[in-house]
Parts: sequence; C-alpha cells; structure tokens
Amino acid sequence: MAALAAPALLAASAVGIEVANWSAWQIDTQRTADLAALAAGQSYASGATIEQAANAGATVAEDNGAAGASPRSWNASSQVLSDGSITVSYVSGVRSSSDPAFRVMVKTSVPLTIARLITTARDETLAAAGTGEVESLQAWGGPQPCVAALKSAAQGGSGITYTGWTTMEAHGCAIRSNAGIDETGSGGWNTQGIYAAGSVSIPNWVSDQNNAGSTLTPVPNDGTIPDPYASDPAVKAALTAAANATGSSIACSNQHCGLPEGAGNSTYNGSYCVGQGTGSVSCTLEPGSYGSFDVTSGGPYYFTLEPGMYYFNGNIDLTNYTVTNGSAVTVVTSGTFTGANTFDFTLSAPDPSQAADTGGIAGLALAGNTNGTIGVSGNPQVSITGVMYFPNATFSGAGSTTASSSSCFEILAGSISLSGDSGYSGTCPQMGTTAFGSTYSSSSLTALVQ
Repeated sequence: MAALAAPALLAASAVGIEVANWSAWQIDTQRTADLAALAAGQSYASGATIEQAANAGATVAEDNGAAGASPRSWNASSQVLSDGSITVSYVSGVRSSSDPAFRVMVKTSVPLTIARLITTARDETLAAAGTGEVESLQAWGGPQPCVAALKSAAQGGSGITYTGWTTMEAHGCAIRSNAGIDETGSGGWNTQGIYAAGSVSIPNWVSDQNNAGSTLTPVPNDGTIPDPYASDPAVKAALTAAANATGSSIACSNQHCGLPEGAGNSTYNGSYCVGQGTGSVSCTLEPGSYGSFDVTSGGPYYFTLEPGMYYFNGNIDLTNYTVTNGSAVTVVTSGTFTGANTFDFTLSAPDPSQAADTGGIAGLALAGNTNGTIGVSGNPQVSITGVMYFPNATFSGAGSTTASSSSCFEILAGSISLSGDSGYSGTCPQMGTTAFGSTYSSSSLTALVQ
C-alpha cells in the first residue's frame, strides 16, 4: 500500500513545493511591475514624452530582473511599448479618466524543479501588472479675484491698465493680472490684494489700501493663474450654443425694435415690444436663441429680460438711451458687447436654485468668447450681480462708467483697460460662483492604483 501511495504523495509534495516557489517569484514579479509603472508615471510627470516615459518604465523593469529585448518596439498608434517579457501601455487613469497612466505587464518564466519528476514541462510562466497614475495636484491661494485679466503677456495680453481718475474698490476680493498692472493716472485702490505675473506700476501719489485701511504691498512676478471656467462643462456648452444659435435678431431704431407689438408666444421666443413709434418703447424678452441685439437710434428703450438663459449669435450693442433689467438671467453671446452714451444695464445671475428652476448658469451673468473688445463708455451705469466672463476679449471702461454691484460682481477678461472717470466696485464670492484664488501652484503625484 505504501508503494502504491508513493507516486501520489510524491506528486502532491512536488506541487506543494513548486507552488510555494511560485509565490515567491510572483511577489518579486509584482514588485518589478509596480516599480516600472511608478517609474514611467514619474518620468512623464517630469516632462518626458509618452514614448520616453514608457522606455523609462521598461528600463526599471529590466534593472529588476525582467527579460527585455533589443531593440524595443514602440507602437505610436496604440501607444504600447514591447520589450521582451515587458509591455508598457499608456492608458487612462483609474481614479480619474482624465489622468494619464501607464500599465506595465511583466512575465517571468520560473523553472520547475521537483515537479519535473512527474511532468514533461520545464518551466511555468507567471505574470504581474501594475498601473501608475499621474495625478495633478492643484492649489489655489490668496483671496479670490473679482477683477482678473486672464491672458498672459505671451498670449498677447496687456494685463490691467488704468489712466485718468479711475478707481478700484474690491471688497473682500483681489485684483489679478496674468500679465502686468500699470496705472498712470490718479485713481485709488481699495482691495484685498494686488497680484500680477509681470510688473506692477502704481504712482506713489495714488491711494493704495487694503479693505482694512492698511497700505497694500502689491505682489509682482507671481506667475499666472489658469482660467477657472475654461473646463466648466456648462460654460463650454453655453458658448458653443451661442455660436450655433439661429434665432431672429433684435434691431431697434427710430422707436421700433423689429418685434411686432403684442406678438404671440410663437414669435421671437415670445418676446414682444409695446409703444413702438411713440416716445418710448418697452420690450419684454423671453429666454431662447437670438441673432444680434442692435440699438442704433431713437429711444428711450426699456428692456426687461425674463429669468432664464439667453443665446445671442452676434454682437450686443446697446446705446441711445437704453435701460436693461434682468433677474436670474444668464446672457451668452458669440459676438462683442458694447454699451455707450446713456446706457443703464442691471443684470443679476441666477443662484443655484434659480438656475435649476428656470435655466441659466449659477453665478454667470454675461459671457462670450470673442477676441474683440467689450466696451462700456460715455456715462453708463452698469450693475451686474454675478460674473462677467470674456476670457479672450479686452474689457474697456471709459468716460464716466460706473460698474458696481451691492453684492457679487466679478470681471474676468483677457485684458482690462479703465480710463477717464470710470470706476469699479464689487464684493465676492457668493451666488454659487466658481471658487478660485489669486495665486496658483500645480504639481504631479504618481500613485500606484492597480
């Protein structure tokens, strides 16, 4: 009986010894794959190309005993490097699909020892995989800007410039330029901080205080901050929708606005005007898609915007005695925005609950992606509660422009120029606007995620 049982006992013993040996090899192979994945991710985070990073991972795998090949093979279309028993693939992140990641597969042939007594096989292939994900670490600092020039000097931005008797009051928020800040006039400052990527030039005779009344120390050469709305899906979708809007234009001249008096809800998105051809015209606009919005002569005109989202595929030009009011409104245009002469403009963005009920984007009052000039001049009164966002444009305030809000007002433009007796006053953040800061730093961390 002992003789009959001996082969089975020998086979079981052989398998047990081999499995124990495989476990040790498996741990070593897994460690090699993990180290290679981390090396590839760290190389990429340091500025290497995808191919260079994959090669860095393969090198570490070889240094830790994995069998490579010469030469290695790189497939640019699939972004996979093959190196003998090593495969390095560029993949999407596990924790965030937008993160870059590198998956390393390592195979190892383990020779059989005792088990060769009962099998013709000479080795066993073990495999291990590791994934290194490059995570971006972003850190905002300092007070939130309520006036920000987002274009850097390299992008053609002129930063923030002040001439004449312009004044700047930013209560509870800061001034930020991704280029420089240059004042040549006599206007005062009252803000939480002044930050610029370039130089800051403010004459010594100008009042320069923080909100507590202490003298401000501007912070020049402080790098740039990213556009806080550049990747916002709702904002990106709204800008695209405005560029594709196909509604009718609103054209006002000589006491007539191109909207039939008493028009039904099926006409011009339900918008209508009364008093046309008389001394004044009052128009009620409903949310929807429009062409341009142009006021050339006549007046006074009174425009009331009902709550919701408005898309204009064209310029908005409000002049000649216009008064515009809107609450819980977001206006997005593919063109420029101009207000001149006796131009009064009061607009309040929706808060999160209003945006959910009637449309619009929480905290965003007026936006566009034009490369032109957003200008207000003459003697207008601009009161915006929310964000004015034109990241590629130059915002120009001239004459006796007064831009203010009793609550939240942010101007985010490519460049900002104020002249004459123009002034700014705002307090933020609130209303669900995007939170960001006056300073920004970023770094990368490679994490082993699988």
